[in-house]
Amino acid sequence: MANLRLRVEVPFACFRKPYAREYLETYDVPPFSTVYGMLLSLVGEEDRLVHVGASLAIGMVQPAEKSRVIRTTRRWKSPDIAASKNARPDYQEVLSNVDLLVLLNDGEERSRHKRERSLADRVTKALASPDTVDRFGGLSLGESRDLVDSISPDTRTRPVAWILPEGSPGRPCVLFEGRDLVLPIWVDHVGSAGTRFQNCQAIELDDDPEPTCWTTITAP
Repeated sequence: MANLRLRVEVPFACFRKPYAREYLETYDVPPFSTVYGMLLSLVGEEDRLVHVGASLAIGMVQPAEKSRVIRTTRRWKSPDIAASKNARPDYQEVLSNVDLLVLLNDGEERSRHKRERSLADRVTKALASPDTVDRFGGLSLGESRDLVDSISPDTRTRPVAWILPEGSPGRPCVLFEGRDLVLPIWVDHVGSAGTRFQNCQAIELDDDPEPTCWTTITAP
């Protein structure tokens, strides 16, 4: 499968850092695990393991705008779900005008699963014939409230800050200089022992990164 290049625009999003507690910080860019989950939702796939081995590259067309809101969060202090002690206000960082490019290809997926249809194949079909997809709910990037405004094939060339594995060749981009770019590529939703991270850097390129610079989705 040739590289699939997608433009994704999200008006409002939060990519919460996993160890943020009282003050809910956000990554400046969407983690690979978050983008992978969005693509699974797009094609109506509920099993995260089905397309393990797919490869992604994520690029920010422009930095998102960061702001801070106060919202009600829940922590289970009482077994009574409706108990007032379970709810409290906390500050949360949010991003506005998230504009990114996503590259997707089969990577190691076909060799691992030996299936006829890879995630890239299914995304291509879903965009061409959305009526053939059996799915539910809105398409979100992260939290369910963070609805995707548009997702479509993209063929235009522009300088993009690609979020690549640390040590990838290229020119460091000042857009995210000094920011924490240790991003999850797999999230363990029951505890955290199985969560996998990858050290990344932002590289500004006029063209797509080489395939060797991509990130492969791997599970424990």
